[in-house]
Amino acid sequence: MDHNRKLTTILSTVTVTLSIVVYIASMALNFTETLLEIPITTKNVIITLIYISVWIFVPICGIIIKSRAIIQYSLMLLLLQQV
Repeated sequence: MDHNRKLTTILSTVTVTLSIVVYIASMALNFTETLLEIPITTKNVIITLIYISVWIFVPICGIIIKSRAIIQYSLMLLLLQQV
């Protein structure tokens, strides 16, 4: 049972860390294009697809490991991004 709890803790930590890194990286990589209103490039599309896939992965991972904290975290950030 202790092994399962450690695995859940590791998965939770990796999931939250991954989402934060992807959020910051996507903002940093797309910032200049957004600021200067440069037309969309392939790089922007790839970054956006990675961003969306991570935000699909995070709640699914939370559901699989049955972590309400991860699900609430992902929903909170999703709502904050809508403001």
